Amino acid sequence: MRSCRLLCWLVAWAALCPVAASAQSESGSGEALFTSRDAVWAAGFAAGTLVLAPLDVSIATAVRDSSLQQQPLISLSAGGLRLLGLPGTFLITGGMYAIGRLADRPVLADIGLHSSEAVALAAAITLGTKTLTGRARPYTDEGNSLNFALGRGWMNDAYQSLPSGHATVAFATAAAITAEVEERWPEAELGVGGALFSAAALVGASRVYHNVHWATDVMMAAGLGTFTGWKVTRYAHRNPDNPLDRWLLGVTLSPSPAGTSARLWLLPAF
Repeated sequence: MRSCRLLCWLVAWAALCPVAASAQSESGSGEALFTSRDAVWAAGFAAGTLVLAPLDVSIATAVRDSSLQQQPLISLSAGGLRLLGLPGTFLITGGMYAIGRLADRPVLADIGLHSSEAVALAAAITLGTKTLTGRARPYTDEGNSLNFALGRGWMNDAYQSLPSGHATVAFATAAAITAEVEERWPEAELGVGGALFSAAALVGASRVYHNVHWATDVMMAAGLGTFTGWKVTRYAHRNPDNPLDRWLLGVTLSPSPAGTSARLWLLPAF
C-alpha cells in the first residue's frame, strides 16, 4: 500500500511541476489557469459538501447493510469500478497519449496528454489534502464522520478519507475528455459527458460501498476532479504554446540509429 501511494506521489508530482510552470510562464498572455470566479465556484461546491455532511453516517450505515453487501453482482461491479478509478484512469489517459503518438494520431495524443495532466494534477491535490485533513475512514471510526486531525494522514491510509482519490481522478478524466470533445465535436458533448460522468459517479459510489469513504469524501472529490479536468483542458487550449504541450505534442518518433534496434527516440520538432 505504501509503495502504491509513493508511486502515485511521484507520477503526480512529475506531471504537476510542468503544469504549474506552464501556468506561471503563460500568465501574461492567453487565459490564466485559475481566476477569481473559480474561487466562487469552489466555495459553492464546498457549501454543498457541508450540506451533505449530516447524512454521512446514515448513508454509510445503509450501504453496509448485509443484504446489499452480499449481492454478488453489486460486489463484483464495485470491485471493477475501484480498478477503473485507480489505476484505470492513469492507464486510459496515458494509453491514449501513447497510442496517439505511436500511431500518428495528433488529436488522440492531444486528448490523452491533457487528460493525463488533469488526472495527475487532481491526484497531487488530493494526496496533499488527504495528508492535511487526516480524516478517519468509515471502517476506522464507524459512526463518527467528524474525526479529523491536521496532518494525521501522512503515510497513514486509515486517516486519508477526505477526499476520495479514486473518485477525484475519475471525475477529472470525465471532465477533461468531455471538455476535449466540446472543443472538437460539440454535438457529441452531451452523450460523451453523460456516459463519462455516470461512470465517475459509479466509481465514487463504489468507494462508499466498500466502506472506505464517506459520501462527503466523494462529493468533494467530484467537485475537485471536475474543476481540475475542465480548467486544465481549457487552459491548454487557450494557451497552446505552453511548454508541456510544445515538448510532448511537438515531438517526432524515429527509429534508433543503431539499425535493427527496436528502440524509439523522442526528438523535439523544430
